[in-house]
Amino acid sequence: MLVKISLSICLLFSATIVHASIPYKIGWHKGAVFQSLEPGYAVTAKDGFAMTLVPKVGSEWDMARISVLGVELKNTGSTELVLDTMLCNDGATDWSNSSQGRTIIKPGESIPLGIALRRDADYAGTDPAYLRMSGKPNGNFRHWHTIDPKNVKSLKITCASMGEHAFELGTMFALQSMDESKLGVFPILDGFGQYALKEWPDKVASEEQLKAGIEVEEKLMAALGVPAGFSKYGGWKGGERFEATGFFRTQQHGGRWWFVDPEGYLFWSAGANCMGVEYSGQTPTERNLAVFGQLPAKDDPVYGKFHTLIDVEDNYQLREKVPHYDFTRANLFRKYGAGWEDRQISQDLARMKYCGINTIGAWSDNALARKKQVPYTVMLHYEYAFAAEKLPDPFNPETRDGLRKAIKEYPVDFKNDPWCLGAFVNNELHWNNNARHMVAGIFSHNEEGTEVKKVFAQWLEEKYGTVAAFNAAWKTSFQSLEDLLGVNNKAAFNNANPKDCDELAFLMADAFFGMVKDELQRHSPNILYLGSRMNSGSQPVIRAAAKHVDVLSANIYSYKPNAGHFGGAGKPVLISEFHYANVSGNNLGCGLRSAQDAVQQGRLYRAFVAEAVNHPQIIGAHWFQWRDQNAAGRYDGENYDVGFFDIADLPNEDLIRAAADAGRNLYDNLNE
Repeated sequence: MLVKISLSICLLFSATIVHASIPYKIGWHKGAVFQSLEPGYAVTAKDGFAMTLVPKVGSEWDMARISVLGVELKNTGSTELVLDTMLCNDGATDWSNSSQGRTIIKPGESIPLGIALRRDADYAGTDPAYLRMSGKPNGNFRHWHTIDPKNVKSLKITCASMGEHAFELGTMFALQSMDESKLGVFPILDGFGQYALKEWPDKVASEEQLKAGIEVEEKLMAALGVPAGFSKYGGWKGGERFEATGFFRTQQHGGRWWFVDPEGYLFWSAGANCMGVEYSGQTPTERNLAVFGQLPAKDDPVYGKFHTLIDVEDNYQLREKVPHYDFTRANLFRKYGAGWEDRQISQDLARMKYCGINTIGAWSDNALARKKQVPYTVMLHYEYAFAAEKLPDPFNPETRDGLRKAIKEYPVDFKNDPWCLGAFVNNELHWNNNARHMVAGIFSHNEEGTEVKKVFAQWLEEKYGTVAAFNAAWKTSFQSLEDLLGVNNKAAFNNANPKDCDELAFLMADAFFGMVKDELQRHSPNILYLGSRMNSGSQPVIRAAAKHVDVLSANIYSYKPNAGHFGGAGKPVLISEFHYANVSGNNLGCGLRSAQDAVQQGRLYRAFVAEAVNHPQIIGAHWFQWRDQNAAGRYDGENYDVGFFDIADLPNEDLIRAAADAGRNLYDNLNE
């Protein structure tokens, strides 16, 4: 078969299975009872428990040669185990000096716990042909949240599930090893854009196999079917019905937040980002062309047209017309022929139905939204004056002008469209979780001064009156308050008054979110403002956002759904991005959160959505992203196995079946 089938590793603790063992013993523990086995331990526990595994000899493990760590585990109990794991250096936190994982094990199953070791970037030590690839052929996973693999102190295992638990821990071993021999081996990609240095059962080797995927998907679609019980817009027909306004809106009901669809039915948004083909198979071609096994020439009469120029953001700087090749579009042309564009649009719309997706998320092809068959989101970007790095200056008229222009020229007419769930404006702006750091960044940006600096300086002058009073409160040494307009040194604000910084952060954010709300209301008064897809923000910023947005959107990459520090502001929360990249699949990166294989990827998706539906503040979650990224990396190097469909347009059956199950049972999962 051509469907992506996971190679699940079922490990029984028998003498026939041999791993290079990493000796360990039980360290700190709570809520669990242990009995020694050879190797490992039998563990019993009631309800939640926690434990650490530590080196049997010495104080640390050297895991420099390990890409993904495994620990054999057999669930001997009658309850499903949901185990969170964290490899720790000294000083480990949830966001530093650690690597995390989650494994879901059904009763009777024997599978390893798998934890990907995320490392710092090593551009200098590898071939420049790799550019900024997040995952490399040697097993290196680049990430901003890293661990030092040479000095691992412990493996923490926790379980929050209720019930009686029993399991056996076996050998600790390298589930995937680092393999330096693969560095510098080319090509990385074959003629279909697939990863060339690995084989898997459904890897496409010919155009005939590519076309055979049509029949394979037809069988999968027939098996899953299209679920009933939903309204025209995907709302819950089995639930209570409310006022039908003709547009999406939000409402509190039964102690929790909801979307309400245009017909008045409750709606929870299960979406996916980058639907269609615009953000999937492209990879930069300004590199050593040995990366490509078969890269068509630009003047090739058939496949040369899939060379493309893309404007990209590189380290927050715009680079225009960067050469790429689009393997996804090329493969769709091979698969469907001359009418591939229309076929792909209709196919993706049908796929959403059987995959359990009810919302077209951000950065999706506009052609899908124009069909008016599935609720969609607007994703607005625009030119703006900078207050700081990746932070618009709302006091500069250029920012409002840029936003107004982007709304007016948006390629989908969403003004009075009942199919529009709402509009996102911006993505992951640099609000910073610390107001002082944000204010310091604004004051130190642009020596010539900015409009927001002038507003801040005026506010401080009105409060303090003299530079001496200001210097005393902020522990600075400026000669005049006008000097604030030309400063370029963040360190000058290391001791800035925290209360003032909170007020300035609120002032800035209030002006920004208010400006955006005004412009959206001016153009589209019936369309929800879905926020700015935040990944950071101090409490003053979040309070300011909540004054103006209809929904707080946040990109939250975690194993457990939560509203984070966005949840206390009195507005519903939409998780605008989450995912679990398969680290044993047909790609190289580990994602923002990882899954050890395709089966776990599907289980993690299903568990996340089922739990998120029951969170009183969360009204949706959008998977990132619809298709796999290219193994050679997109413009910024991301190369994750996260798609419902791969580079050859083949279904990821484990993920699709999990999402389909979650989608058709979306409201059945509600707690009474």
